[in-house]
Amino acid sequence: MPSSTMPTPAGSLPSGAYVLMVAMGGGICDFTGGIVGVTVPTNVQVAHSGNTIAVRPDDSTATFRMDLQMNGANLSGTASGQYRSSATPVTVTGNDSDAVATAAGIATGSGASGGFVGTVSIPNASCRGTGNSWALMPR
Repeated sequence: MPSSTMPTPAGSLPSGAYVLMVAMGGGICDFTGGIVGVTVPTNVQVAHSGNTIAVRPDDSTATFRMDLQMNGANLSGTASGQYRSSATPVTVTGNDSDAVATAAGIATGSGASGGFVGTVSIPNASCRGTGNSWALMPR
């Protein structure tokens, strides 16, 4: 009997509801209060139109924006702004606080993952450079 749902092809990233995980680590890091690294989730919507992908938090007060271009399975673009994960604010900027971070990654068909060149900060901790990462997983 044929399946009524088709699997999502590798190298695609369909529009829909996802969880965005941003992880701090590597690069030049400044941690106080015993923090050594952190991964911070938030619920987002992915809007995919043509080769353009927009990632926006469900929280309408969040300023975080990740805008990507897709070429095959490869993703590249920018990310910046702030979102809250529970009570923890997460800020993504370029290496200079008034710039945007560059984002690159790979779409897998069941989500996407990649890295930021920029700064990811939470209270009492930040990492700057190429060691910060992100992942999108369907909800």
